[in-house]
Amino acid sequence: MRKTGISYYKYVILLGFCLLGSSYANDIDAQVKAAITGKINSSGGASRIMCANKLRCSLALTTQQYNQESSTILWSHNGKILPNANQLIEILQNSYKDALYPEDYHLSIINQLTQQVSSAPMMQPPIAALADLDTTLTDAFLLYAKHMATGRVDNLAVYPTWTISKRAVNLPDLLQKATHGGNVTQVLNGLTPTYPGYLELKSQLEKYQNIASNGGWGQIAAGASLKIGSKGTRVSQLQKRLAITGEYTTTEKTTIFDKALKQAVMKFQAHHGLKANGIVDKQTLQALNVSVNQIIKLIELNMDRLRWLPLQTSKQYLLVNIPNFSLDVMESGQSILNMPVIVGKGANRSCVLSSKISYIEINPYWSVPDSIGRKEILPKLQQDPNYLAKEQMNVYNGSFANPPIDPSRIDWKKVNPNNMPYKFRQMPGEKNALGNIKFIFPNVCGIYLHDTPTRNLFGRNRRDFSHGCIRVGKPVELADYLLSDKPNWDGDRVESQIKSGKRQIVYLAEPMDVNIIYGTVWVDNNGELQFRNDIYQIDNVDYPVYLPKESITETESDDNE
Repeated sequence: MRKTGISYYKYVILLGFCLLGSSYANDIDAQVKAAITGKINSSGGASRIMCANKLRCSLALTTQQYNQESSTILWSHNGKILPNANQLIEILQNSYKDALYPEDYHLSIINQLTQQVSSAPMMQPPIAALADLDTTLTDAFLLYAKHMATGRVDNLAVYPTWTISKRAVNLPDLLQKATHGGNVTQVLNGLTPTYPGYLELKSQLEKYQNIASNGGWGQIAAGASLKIGSKGTRVSQLQKRLAITGEYTTTEKTTIFDKALKQAVMKFQAHHGLKANGIVDKQTLQALNVSVNQIIKLIELNMDRLRWLPLQTSKQYLLVNIPNFSLDVMESGQSILNMPVIVGKGANRSCVLSSKISYIEINPYWSVPDSIGRKEILPKLQQDPNYLAKEQMNVYNGSFANPPIDPSRIDWKKVNPNNMPYKFRQMPGEKNALGNIKFIFPNVCGIYLHDTPTRNLFGRNRRDFSHGCIRVGKPVELADYLLSDKPNWDGDRVESQIKSGKRQIVYLAEPMDVNIIYGTVWVDNNGELQFRNDIYQIDNVDYPVYLPKESITETESDDNE
């Protein structure tokens, strides 16, 4: 009985400590929550509260999260940092591997706050630091998830003419899922784009980040073109430059431009869309002297643009790359049909978008856009009243639903382009600007793929000539592919319908995904990094480059060798 009594008293004492500890823990969390409430109250109704003393939260969603009556402390308990917070911090530290910038997510402040919390005495938890840490981590989570899901660059702010249907992501729901019994790492990794090419670019990004951390490369001095037989310091500089990126693999030491170096130069030129003649002319030298940090920025920008697109779920789709002037029919990540394309020029940029081709039009009409009618057709009519007849065009008053009118009854020189009521439509035939086939997919830009009578332009290296629609180099082959599942529509049927001259709309058995991207850097099917000219000057945006270590000055050269 005596032993039992002693055990009983021990149990009572232990229970008292447990209850005291529980009360103490609840008191800490209550104080932290009260401190966060104080932040919100002191904001005066502003959409963004102060995450820390000198940092305003970047997203209004963070304020909304803590404004809810049901809001809780997410990243600590009983004054101790939770494992899910450590998972998030690790992801933020490594965000540069996904072409993101760790300091966007307040990493330095988070590290300071975690150190402050971890080093505090057990019975004296830093309430203010815990409140700052909770709001800062929440803001970092939401902003990182937003960037990973839909891109760091705001396309509407930087490229207002491109209306992109991004994937829908509910950020507050993600936060709840990650912090309430979920796994932060698993939730955030689920946002990684599955779009083909993203992971390949990520691998190349790591390669160039390592090059930068090891010092990058020096500049090749200006001078005469380098070619077979050239000698001297500039040849050595060229060898070193190409050896760093892997085009030049010869270990034999020489300062003479030989066949091996020519092959390396040709490989580099092919990767940059240059004429692969093995001669380092002014254009090739300029590409060679682009700094490693600039290449990292280009890779990161292109990864970011891939994040704009919705997740690719279909194994079959059309991929148009505007700067490469190319269209690929993709199946299971491989191109099974490739063709050149002509894209929009200047102010008439082709749009970046994702849609589905639902039907094709054989022997189509060309309903001339009003802007082209005012700016191009009307001036030609004023010079030549027979222009419409020569181009097989009809004119309509107000609407194509009205019957066509006789253009000879109109004094075109008196027509004001600013309030012109007339519309023009070109009939099917050899003059038709859309050629023989038109491929239709819904999009707010009002563009489509189509054939063209000016096929000689496909022989040009740079092919931005259109008003925004995309002209395809192999329209019949593309139509055959799209209609391959359609009964009674083989290649011969398409050709036969074209020859008939009759307009016909043919719906696909299943709509086909089409993705139009703007890729100035990508990885080809051979695993080679490809670069193309930034024809729309889209890459001229602020995108900070983060490196795990500082690189040495890239502008130093080997002139003193």
